Amino acid sequence: MQQVHAQDYNRASLLAIGILIVLTWGAAITLATVALAGLVFLVLDLVHKRNAIPNLVVTSLLVLHLILWQIRYTPLWQKPAKIFAQVFF
Repeated sequence: MQQVHAQDYNRASLLAIGILIVLTWGAAITLATVALAGLVFLVLDLVHKRNAIPNLVVTSLLVLHLILWQIRYTPLWQKPAKIFAQVFF
């Protein structure tokens, strides 16, 4: 039986944390890029005097998703989440 050292666990933990940071930043950048693209298309619809309501709905949902993604670790988000978890789980 092979013995696993604490140093191996530390390396694995650091690797996992590094991967999670990259994935989190990648997701945030992707969300921001998509929200910005939606905003650009909304402005183009307004400039060309087309019906902007569908783009307005889509862009507002994308921006809302980005905002919710950014505030997920703030106390504003954590307190209701803890209450929800205590009540339902």
